[in-house]
Amino acid sequence: MGADGRAALVWVVRATARNRRLVAQYPEIFAARFPGSSRRWVEALVEGRPPPDADGLVWADIGGTRPFEWRR
Repeated sequence: MGADGRAALVWVVRATARNRRLVAQYPEIFAARFPGSSRRWVEALVEGRPPPDADGLVWADIGGTRPFEWRR
């Protein structure tokens, strides 16, 4: 990491029924912990754009190969 580098955190969660239920059951907790734009996180992961300033959460398909936006 260079002088201008920074660390960023994103959870990539497989979109299983169980994980979706867990996030749906506690939306306030996940939103408070992961306030970063999910759309911008997907763009950072897929297109190599700079990540958002805030930690984030994105879904991944069951195979873990395709990230997609978490819509709160």
